[in-house]
Amino acid sequence: MHLLIALLIFTVFYTTAHGNLPTREDYIACPKGSVINGFQLKLETKRGVLSLDHGVTELIFFCNPPDGNTLSIDNKIVIYNDSPYGYWRSIQWCPKGSVIIGITEKIDSEKFDNAGITNFGARCGRPEDRTEQPSFLFAKLYTHGKWTLPESWCDVGSALASFNPRFTRRRGLESASYGCRKV
Repeated sequence: MHLLIALLIFTVFYTTAHGNLPTREDYIACPKGSVINGFQLKLETKRGVLSLDHGVTELIFFCNPPDGNTLSIDNKIVIYNDSPYGYWRSIQWCPKGSVIIGITEKIDSEKFDNAGITNFGARCGRPEDRTEQPSFLFAKLYTHGKWTLPESWCDVGSALASFNPRFTRRRGLESASYGCRKV
């Protein structure tokens, strides 16, 4: 019985962390008919040797039509933690005509600061065509941690559209799950 439970836990973790992203609508999602093509981070970085750094404290995903030609900030998913710490960084947009089809995180966990997520990286491309190498979009920040590998991808024909944050620490974003939408 213990072996069965251990295998089940391993399978759930492995498919979440290393497999394709699920198609989900029960997360915090973009309005119907739109997907994510940009993001903005609020980040609290190094504050000194004896103070804790909290990494990403708030996050905005921008939702637009799946053609990737609109760069509007009107429809957005705002993830906040009522944290006074950090500064908003510039908006990161996918190149015109593309949307987010894959995602990775830079994580600094189990270190002195245990800062959790310290940066986001996104693969931008066309959901229906994976023949071209997707561009890599990330906030150009000097942060601690390592990029999670392998990256997580939406299935062909889908793009990133939903997000489920976990603020399990006092202030920073500890981890997140993502979901895709067929376009």
